[in-house]
This record gives sequence, C-alpha cells and structure tokens, in this order.
Amino acid sequence: MNEIICEMQHIDKIFPGTQALNDVSFVIRTGEIHALIGTNGSGKSTLSNILAGTFPQTQGEIIYEGETVFFTHPSQAIRKGIILIHQELKLMAEMTVAENIFFGRFTSYRNFPVINWKDMNRKATEILAELGTTIDPTQKISKLSIAERQLVEIAKALSKEARILIMDEPTASLTFEEVKMLFKVMSDLKRKGLAIVYISHRLEEILEISDRITVLEDSKLVTTIENSPDLTKEDLVRLMIPKEKMHVSGKVKAEAKDANSPVVFSARNISYSNKVKNFSFELKKGEVLGIAGLMGAGRTELLKCIYGALKPSSGDFFINGQPYKPKNPMTAVENRIALISEDRKAEGVVLSMSILDNMLFPNLARFSTGPVIRETRAKAKVKDQASQLNMRYDKLTTNVSSLSGGNQQKVVIGKWLLANSDIILMDEPTRGIDVGSKAEIYDLVDKLSREGKSIIFVSSELEEVKRVSDRIIVMYNGQNVRELDQNTTMEEIVRYATGTGPSDL
Repeated sequence: MNEIICEMQHIDKIFPGTQALNDVSFVIRTGEIHALIGTNGSGKSTLSNILAGTFPQTQGEIIYEGETVFFTHPSQAIRKGIILIHQELKLMAEMTVAENIFFGRFTSYRNFPVINWKDMNRKATEILAELGTTIDPTQKISKLSIAERQLVEIAKALSKEARILIMDEPTASLTFEEVKMLFKVMSDLKRKGLAIVYISHRLEEILEISDRITVLEDSKLVTTIENSPDLTKEDLVRLMIPKEKMHVSGKVKAEAKDANSPVVFSARNISYSNKVKNFSFELKKGEVLGIAGLMGAGRTELLKCIYGALKPSSGDFFINGQPYKPKNPMTAVENRIALISEDRKAEGVVLSMSILDNMLFPNLARFSTGPVIRETRAKAKVKDQASQLNMRYDKLTTNVSSLSGGNQQKVVIGKWLLANSDIILMDEPTRGIDVGSKAEIYDLVDKLSREGKSIIFVSSELEEVKRVSDRIIVMYNGQNVRELDQNTTMEEIVRYATGTGPSDL
C-alpha cells in the first residue's frame, strides 16, 4: 500500500450561518488518484480549499508527512507541495506559457538585471515534456486550447514541486479525446508518486481513473471505498443520496396547475460554445420550470443566452410564438425578461449604492418626466415593494452593502418586480442566504407563479428544485437529458444529473 502523505482529521468548517463541513476525515496517499464526490453543497470544495490553504478549518487537524500544519494562505500549502487547480483556470491569457509557469519566480532565472528568457523557456520545455506535450513555451496562453491550458496549469504545479495535486472538475470543458489525454497524464504522474485529489460530477470518469473514492453528503463524510471493477455508477448514486432523501416530496401547490396554460417562451436547439448543446424547452404561463444539474452542466450559460448576456452559436428563442433575438440584456428587459444572477454582488446589485437607487435602476423611465425623476412616487413604489418582500432595512437610502445576504437578494428580486417582468430567470436565488430567507423566497416563487409570472428556477440544491418546481428539466453536459414531473424522486434526478441513464437502472 502506498504511504500516507496527508491526513485531514475531524475537520469542521463554519461560515456565518452555515456549517460547511462537519467532522470530516480524509486520507491521501502517494501514487494514488483519490476521487472526492458528492452533490453540490456537500462540502467537496470547502475541504479542498482548506487543504490548499484558501482558508483555515474551524476545528480539526491537518497532518502532512507526520507533522501537524495549519494553513491560513495558499502560499503556505504551496511551500509544502499542495496545489489546487481550479475549474476556472487561473492563467494570464496574454502572457506566454513559460511566463505563466514561472510567474512570480522570474528571479530564479535572472542574470541580473535581465531575465534569462532562454533558460526559463528551456526549463518550461523540460517540464512540459514530462507531461508528454510539445507545447511551445513562447506561445501565448490565448492561442491554446482548453486542454493545453490544463496541461500548463499542471506544468506550473510541477514547477513548484507539487506533492499533492487537487484537480477541481478538470474535464468540465474538455472533449472526449482531450479527457483521454488528461487521464494519461494523470496516470503518468501517479506512477511517479504524485498524489492526486480528483473532484468530478462525472461518475463514469470517477470509476475509470480513481483508486479510492470518498463520498460527502450535506457537509458530512459518508464513506471512503476502494474502486473496483464491480463498483457501478448506481452504487455511487446511492451513497451520494441518503435513504431519507430518496423520496423527498415535490412542490405543494395551492391549486392544480392548468395543463393547458399557453406557452410563453420556448427555445429550440440552443447551443453555446461547448457549454450548451442543442437545448430545447418550453415554458408555460404561471409555471415554475426547474433546471436541475450539477456544477458545470451549462445552466448559467443557458440563462445568460436567454438574457442576452451571451450569444448562442445556434438555435432560436420565441416569446408567445414570435421570434426573440436578444442582442444584449436591454433586449431582454424590453421584452420583460429578468435575470436574477447567481453572483448578486457582482451582477445583481451595486453595493456602494442605496436600496432606492438599486431598485430604480431598470425602472427610471417609469418614474421620470423627461430627465427628472418623480422622487415621491418612486420612493412610495419602492417602499411598497420592499414591504411586500418583507425586506429588513433602516431606510431606503441605506447602502446595499450593509444588508444581509437575504435582504440583498430581495433588492435584486424587488427591482425586477417593480419592472413588472413576465419571465423571471432565477439562477441560484437562495445561494448564501439563511434558512428563513430561503423559505421566504420559496413562498415568493409560488406567489409569483400563481399571479401568472413564468419562472425558470436554477439551483445546485436538487431538493430545492424539486420543492419549488412544476416541472424539472435535468441538464447534463450541456444537454437536456430528461424532463421529470413533480412525482419524481431525488434518486432519479441525481442519476440523470450525473449522466447515469435508464440503462443503468
């Protein structure tokens, strides 16, 4: 058996209002690929970020090569040879491959006061050759494919003498052939004694490449098992979903949904990059259409295509049967389509501005006469909307930055309700908010649908999608793989969301 290089013992992590990890232990051995799996929110990313020094654990110990360590910054973990490669690669597009590999360490290859470019490029070539690639070290990153950029990230880690390599969803943007190439590189690194922690929602990849598998669920450790030829994707799904969640009840409606409600929005064969692939669906008046899927499935990209923030490479949209071609978000707003972004602080609100100003942003024309805002009427409408949302604040001139996460989200929702949007795209609307605020948003979604608003509800919490939705579309690898009704089970949702089709049942 390979030697233990690192142990994480009884790790807890508490963020304000959330226990992200609860008594999780994790053992890493040299020369092995150790997969870390679980549904979204299970704690995988938190555990890997603690190991990589992004933030410290609340309780528990990390023992590295027999020594207890405590990381408060990634640089401390890197010095120990523990390196995290994020799903969103952190490379500088207009710098060369060699510059990216040795960024911040140019002084090691310097004939003072001039950088020794020849020596740096030579060393980069040697490291890349270890990975079986002939990528030109003088090539700019912007000219490389996603797979080649992955190799540059791995080369950068090797240049820092990596002992443990943490790979978070490394195949999310790769083609089948590129995945095969990456797996060969990983196998070669394993044979050289490197320990690899592999995080992925693609269970077929987990079974193909890993030696051991650790399963997390709801911030807790479920089990660690040895991979074997007898292990199936169905076995992994059962471990990821506890028995008590297998038959979580679906949405409870105050009144039955009219099956004959008109279609207000539809998409035909929408594709974007390799994130969304020939995606089609229909949305009815007064319906909550849930889109379930795991990280990297393409849900956010689909909503941004509808909203005009991204341009599809092919396909068509229709509003009430008429062609809809969103050139930009303004087109969506003019067609009474709203987007509640998954990143409210970057895309939903202006933190340095007041509640009033934020909620008036898409509504200035309604409350203006020429260039003059009718302030009294605007304040009255905003105050009334805030009251309907049960928003907690001191005064309307309060900066949004001082509000809780739940109240910030209500500001985002409130501005679109003021705009009288007919179609509301909700991308992770309850992310980062407390349980009470979540319940209020669930109630609001139900209320809006009963008032005739049509909602597309995207969430990483599959239970949440099941709770609020009239219908559920499961998205996997950019595709619409299954449409399910309210009577579906959590197990069925997870099977389709992880690429486990009916043939595996």
